[in-house]
Amino acid sequence: MSYNAFLIAMSQMASKKKARVVVNDHLIFIEALKRKNRWSMFTKVFHSSGYLPPSVQDCLASAEFLRWQYRGAYLKLDALTQSVYLVNEVEMPVGKYIPFRQHLNEFIVAADEWKETLECFAENDRVHTRACNYS
Repeated sequence: MSYNAFLIAMSQMASKKKARVVVNDHLIFIEALKRKNRWSMFTKVFHSSGYLPPSVQDCLASAEFLRWQYRGAYLKLDALTQSVYLVNEVEMPVGKYIPFRQHLNEFIVAADEWKETLECFAENDRVHTRACNYS
């Protein structure tokens, strides 16, 4: 993430309490939370085109259950679009570039891993469904 992108995000946060940044082909939404220095970041990791494969649904059910057991990023379903988002709430000081960049980079790594995992599960469901239809 460039320093200019950081400055644009900080400007958006100051005026609207939310921002959008694109880093490594990820559109990341950031919102200020009510607690001081707490922010929520989220990005789309799976788009289902109206059908959510069973194994992806299982990941969502497990993620919601595990969310209460530890801190960190979790999966959330947008029921309207049937898209899955990775969400993370972080604490970091406003206007500090290095901590902001580190949180964003860690978030992107997690998003890439979840995106790959969910796409793999969805592909396995499609292969299994096709195999079952031909038997």
